[in-house]
Amino acid sequence: MMCNESTAANINFQWTGSNAFQALGAFCELIESTINNSLIQFNSSQYITASIASLELFTSQAQSFVDQFISATTNTFVSSLNTVRNSTHGDSLVSGLLTNYLISVGTSVSNEAIVLTGSVSYSNCGCERSSTCIAQSSILSSQANMGTFYVPGFYTGCYVVEALLQSTLRCFYDQNCINELQLYLPTASLINAKALNSSLPSQYSEDSTIEYLLNSLMIEEWKSTQMYGQYYDECQPIECTYTIRTRNSVIYIITTIFGIIGGLITVLRCVVPQVVKVFNVTGFHVGCYTTEALLRSTLECFYNQTCIDVLQYYLLPRVLMNITALNSSLPSQYSQDSTIEYLLNNLMIEEWNPTQMYAQYYNECQPIECTYTIRTRNNIFYVITTLIGIIGGLTRVSKILVPILVKIIVYCFRKWRNRVVPQISIIQT
Repeated sequence: MMCNESTAANINFQWTGSNAFQALGAFCELIESTINNSLIQFNSSQYITASIASLELFTSQAQSFVDQFISATTNTFVSSLNTVRNSTHGDSLVSGLLTNYLISVGTSVSNEAIVLTGSVSYSNCGCERSSTCIAQSSILSSQANMGTFYVPGFYTGCYVVEALLQSTLRCFYDQNCINELQLYLPTASLINAKALNSSLPSQYSEDSTIEYLLNSLMIEEWKSTQMYGQYYDECQPIECTYTIRTRNSVIYIITTIFGIIGGLITVLRCVVPQVVKVFNVTGFHVGCYTTEALLRSTLECFYNQTCIDVLQYYLLPRVLMNITALNSSLPSQYSQDSTIEYLLNNLMIEEWNPTQMYAQYYNECQPIECTYTIRTRNNIFYVITTLIGIIGGLTRVSKILVPILVKIIVYCFRKWRNRVVPQISIIQT
């Protein structure tokens, strides 16, 4: 059971320092656990491409995935922390060290024991209104010759965590400050503490708040490695395509032209007469905790103008505002009876309207070359026209080449017949 020795005057470093450093250590462990869990999910994801990506595209996409991972991990941690902070203050939870409310036991008019509470103030800031009220943290020595030591950059406040988040580690960059701080601490608490080195390159400085460190997940630098070689070997491409640009020979061009002309002439002779014949183408509760009560509440009153007007009449101080009731006739997935919890479960979104911008995605990728394969079966009409074209082309080529070949053969034959055969005379004796 906590005693009620905690007053606004003696809430100092000796009272809250141990809890503050425990909270700082807990944040370190929580951040490490958050990052490890996120890494497990990130490493279980797969990078899938229809074809081998170029080194430039692979590097760009990999860096984009890493940036998304860092952003998502940071936002998840910070959002969770802010939710706990807002809920703690909204439910007016009493600090275990009695740093936000003073609790005392009094006597009622009927001589019955009652519990009395009073809000603690820091620098004219009351904890009943804000959880971020803070004051400079100090240590009062038990020795008469030593006065009060104010710890540079360290604060006390309504909650240990809220004061810690606004504190810095300035004192721990100064060896003299650390030594003087230990003079005020009990002898059993002395340790060989060495000051932080401010000359080392870092994104954090002596004036960086603990909240700033947490918002950066206490990470000095994110280092990612893209292993394109392993990605290429893992994909094991089935085939590679390449393009060879050549110039067709004169013989190929001439024979192709003859084939096209002959085929067209033959097809036109068969089709034109038939084509000429064809013409006709014919959309309030209260409870143990403020948050829990809010989740079970609805906005039914705010659909009724009379209810809003009466509510403003009872508010103190009476600050009348021109508030118009919600229009229940508008199309919506929510109704007057929809609870706040139901709205939160749907992220208070009326309708999701996604937009796919394929053109921007395509322009961003800037593909150098696109290849595709079309597999079709030739129909009868195509086969017939192709055969006719080939036959027609061969016919035209034959009319030109056959006479030439015949002349060559006749010439060779005559030359063979007219060749001189040497005669050998045999003399008989």
